[in-house]
Amino acid sequence: MKRMIVMLCLVATTSGCSTIVRGSRQDVEVKTNPPGAMARINTQQCFTPCTLQNVSRKAESVIITHEGSEKSYTLDRSFNFFTTIVGNWWNYVWPGVIVDAMSGAMFSIEDINLELAPALKTEAKAPST
Repeated sequence: MKRMIVMLCLVATTSGCSTIVRGSRQDVEVKTNPPGAMARINTQQCFTPCTLQNVSRKAESVIITHEGSEKSYTLDRSFNFFTTIVGNWWNYVWPGVIVDAMSGAMFSIEDINLELAPALKTEAKAPST
């Protein structure tokens, strides 16, 4: 019985509400204009428009490859106030918030919509005589 109480106390003080409710991964929709660019987050890649699945909420950037050029874009995030703060209120707030921060679950990655600039095309000129 004592062991059960200790286990319940540990679970209650070391769990994060966002981590439990939302998880530490999410799907991210990627759209580009024009479509057909390759999007990559960590080891996953797809051709836009597409959805990258089970992306870690701790991911920092998406790499877009289009017409031979590659550029990194910082991912936009939003703070999950309700599940991080209110959801951890019963848990004396801080232990759960720390767990949510470490798992990345306190944030959501926003879907990606990018307007890509066309690549500069250079034409070879014939030498003048």
